[in-house]
This record gives sequence, structure tokens and C-alpha cells, in this order.
Amino acid sequence: TASNIFSNITDATVNFRIKGTRNRCVLVVFSAEPFTPGNELVHVRALLDGAVVGNPVSVQFGSGDGVFRKVTTAQFQFKGVSPGGHTIQMQFRSNVAGQTVFIHKPVTSVFNNN
Repeated sequence: TASNIFSNITDATVNFRIKGTRNRCVLVVFSAEPFTPGNELVHVRALLDGAVVGNPVSVQFGSGDGVFRKVTTAQFQFKGVSPGGHTIQMQFRSNVAGQTVFIHKPVTSVFNNN
């Protein structure tokens, strides 16, 4: 993306279900190969059900070192997630509008204490 507004990462969506009747803590672990040319930065965040942003709100996931094949991992937490079906969507943005950044080979894992 070349946008400085968060947009969805292709192939970085996970549907999951929380069983029982109690709210749970959810942990999202995201790994990928970021690429940022020049002095650009790429930021990522986790979004629950299209509305709730995880903690931390976003992380700097890659910096402009121009190196491919360097896997980066970040973790995000959601407290008090209600029972039922949910969706996690990973998103990314460029630090500066007009500077293209890339996310390759994303892996999104979701854990909860069911």
C-alpha cells in the first residue's frame, strides 16, 4: 500500500469462536516479511470484528532497510472478548502517504483461553 490510512492485508484474516459464557482474553500473533524502500516505515495493527483495535494500537513493523526475507513478528491483545464467532483482520499502512510499503507471506494466529 502507498496509503497512510490502515488497509486490510491480503490473506491475513482469521475467523474464530469463543466457547462458553465468559468473556475471554484473545492473543493475536502476526508474522510476515515486510519491505520498505528508502527511509519509509510500515505499521501494522489487529482489528477485531471490523471495529475494535488491539493493544498495542499499532506497531512499527518494518523500517526502510530495503531488505527482503527478514521475518518480523508482533503480538496484539484483546481483553473481554465475548463468546461467539469473531474475525481478526490484520491491517497495514505506510508512514507517509505516497510511499509504497509491502507485506509478504503473512501468518496470523489467534489464541484464547477456552
